[in-house]
Amino acid sequence: MGRNCSWTNINTVQCPYNGEINWSVHKDIESAKNAIDNQFIATKNRGGIKVNSEEQVAVIFEGIQTTAKKVIFDFTGMKSLMAGMSGGKTLTVYYVAEKVRNNYVGCVMSFWNNDNLTKDGLAPLLEEVMHLKI
Repeated sequence: MGRNCSWTNINTVQCPYNGEINWSVHKDIESAKNAIDNQFIATKNRGGIKVNSEEQVAVIFEGIQTTAKKVIFDFTGMKSLMAGMSGGKTLTVYYVAEKVRNNYVGCVMSFWNNDNLTKDGLAPLLEEVMHLKI
């Protein structure tokens, strides 16, 4: 993705207007699922954030057919002011836990409503590792 992207934390890459991905590697699939479930709960329980929608969607993650939890968050109050500075109002997040290259991975991929999107409706960074199964 070029110089536009940066590491914002360990195992977290953020590309302004092109998405963000964070991941963790686990000893088994249950641990990977727990990690993404805990990240979803932590995000959902923050003040000023509302879940607009939540659904399971078929995806291809790193070449593996699997299911992702797709959540659209709406930001209200102070969080809305902070998000609005970049023009974003909703955040679309995909949560995936899967065995990839002999590792169990928990991965959270997200983009704002005003990010660049590909013809398939994902931010370019997300399409580096995932595609929607149509």
